[in-house]
Amino acid sequence: QYDFVSQSTEQLEKDEKRMQYRLEQKIKALEARFGELQTKAPAMTQSQLQEAQIELQEKEQEIGELRLKLAEELELKRIKFQEDFFLKVKAYLEAHNADKKYDAIFSYQLGGQLLLANDAIDITQEVITGLNQEYANETAKKGE
Repeated sequence: QYDFVSQSTEQLEKDEKRMQYRLEQKIKALEARFGELQTKAPAMTQSQLQEAQIELQEKEQEIGELRLKLAEELELKRIKFQEDFFLKVKAYLEAHNADKKYDAIFSYQLGGQLLLANDAIDITQEVITGLNQEYANETAKKGE
């Protein structure tokens, strides 16, 4: 329900699709070149065939390296998102609890350590509303 999470997740998905498309284009180019060389192969000399084989191997290696680079890039973006998320929530909770009304604020997730809590002390919606307001203010300032 946190807008920052929704928008960041959407951006990560777009980045992943863009990276996947880029990789697919490289693979298609390699396949096209392979087909071209395969057609020319009967008329090529042994030396030309060896050069073509080396060229294809180099392009395959480039694609492998690109695949690794893009996967690493995407993983770094995910890690950055998680860090940003944690820091935003922590900063908001610290400000929200400036009056020291709460001794502790727990995170709840199904299967986590917190098995049951009184709904009267659940501040989830209040926190989400506040986080969304702060995020809206932050994005509005960037747009100015």
